[in-house]
Amino acid sequence: MITALQLKAPKTPISLPASDGDLHYVTECLTEAELHQIKQRLHQGERQKAARGALRLSVPVGLAHDRSSGIILNPDEEVQARLSLVFAKFRELRSARAVMRYLRKNDLPLPVRPILGPAPHDVVWRKANSPRVLSILQNPAYAGAYVYGRRRLEGGRIRRDVYRPKTTKVPIADWEVCLQAAHPGYIGWEEFMENQRRLANNINRYEAGHSGVPRKGAALLQGIAVCGRCGRRMSLRYSGPAGDYPVYTCRADRDQDGGPLCQEVRALPVDARVESTLLEALTPDKIAIAIAALGQVEAETRQLERQWALRRERARYEAERARRQYDAVEPENRLFAGVRLGREATRRRGDRTRLRTLAVRRASGRERAGSRSAAKAGRRSRRSRKQAS
Repeated sequence: MITALQLKAPKTPISLPASDGDLHYVTECLTEAELHQIKQRLHQGERQKAARGALRLSVPVGLAHDRSSGIILNPDEEVQARLSLVFAKFRELRSARAVMRYLRKNDLPLPVRPILGPAPHDVVWRKANSPRVLSILQNPAYAGAYVYGRRRLEGGRIRRDVYRPKTTKVPIADWEVCLQAAHPGYIGWEEFMENQRRLANNINRYEAGHSGVPRKGAALLQGIAVCGRCGRRMSLRYSGPAGDYPVYTCRADRDQDGGPLCQEVRALPVDARVESTLLEALTPDKIAIAIAALGQVEAETRQLERQWALRRERARYEAERARRQYDAVEPENRLFAGVRLGREATRRRGDRTRLRTLAVRRASGRERAGSRSAAKAGRRSRRSRKQAS
């Protein structure tokens, strides 16, 4: 009976769902809230594990995981030599696009590790392009750093009825975890930061203080000439019947305000004066400079020969591996194996022929480049004397 039990009404009335549909809606809301809390706990645990450097992250092609889950350099000697060449040429040329042109000129592909497909992912070789070179130069793992939080999901868009999140890069100062010297690398952290400053400075934004990267042209001071009247950088244009006479132009007023040109100066007399001043300053050290230049050319030649020697060694290994595969096939199945392996042998023979052709072209191209540079220097000296007279 109810008289034996004292019932108390709650202070706030409980509103029960009016129907089964409302009850299902409340259950869905509670389930979604629980899933959100579980996801937050998982993310928090992942961050704490990354802060200790214990979270296993994917590594670029130049690195690999050993049996104890540590990070080491890729055991492939050709991969190490090619990545070291990229950093060395950027140290010399100071431009990612110039490094890409150098690799394509000498037919040196870059190693790539595919993301899709079953693990372990084998290294494949692809032609050099600007995104691949930049991905190598901008990856802190090659500097021996363990980094978590380089990219962040911010917003997104719906495309073909599918929500696709947007990934943005996070500045270096805002990385959640950055453990320097956590594993072996190809360069040091100081050189990595210097490379990032150089890449940012290569963007031609003069108003932001970026000097830009040197470009091709017949003028000597392109990109670094400064107007003596207004103090702004001067651009370059070419005049003459054949368009081979460079002219330094200060056109900032015309481009920004629609006003007249500040001034124009012919480049040949200015370049001749700069050349004579530079040569006078270097006169006491001519022999030392010539010897240093010769040593630099010899070092670059040895570097290229090493790259090609590694490529030849890889080709010999693949050919020997194909022969062993053919010998391991049973005699009654060798007809099928001969057809299949014959296609691979034909492809490898074509690759070897192409490599020999490229080597001959590279040697003849160096000879033609030397003759063209000598002829160009003669034409420049004749123009300079003509302008001076």
